[in-house]
Amino acid sequence: MKKLLSVFLSTIFIFNTALGQPLAYPETTSEEESAMIWVPAPVDLQVGDLELTVFFLQPQVPSPHAGYLVLSDDWVDIRRKLDFWDEEVKRIRESETESCKIQLDEKTTECQELNAGLRTMIDNQAKDIKKLEVENEDLKSELWWWKGGAIVLGVTTTSLAIYSSLK
Repeated sequence: MKKLLSVFLSTIFIFNTALGQPLAYPETTSEEESAMIWVPAPVDLQVGDLELTVFFLQPQVPSPHAGYLVLSDDWVDIRRKLDFWDEEVKRIRESETESCKIQLDEKTTECQELNAGLRTMIDNQAKDIKKLEVENEDLKSELWWWKGGAIVLGVTTTSLAIYSSLK
């Protein structure tokens, strides 16, 4: 992650010249500019995995290369953020882990409540099924009696009809 950040920052520093200082022009019109002879020397800075070659410039001295102008206060902020990058990542991970645990506990509780409700519904359905099976058996036995009675009545009626026709 640090290497990715260092590549990203290096790319921004190299390719974007929006905050860069102009390069030194060979023609100077004022005596103050021509009087300055100070030449910036490159300095290598390292923060974590990030290594930069920078120039410390005096006011009114043109930059030897086009690019970003990073003030010392900005450099201190960049260095502080990169030095404490691991602690920041650890803090973010811990907060995300805690958030996920809370959400997981809430979902677990909700699922347990839903499962309890489903078990109650299944038990009620099982009781209803047993009641209906008992009623079905009662109706089958009652139907058997009705069938038996109808057969007896049919046989009796047929026998009486045959007996009365033979007399």
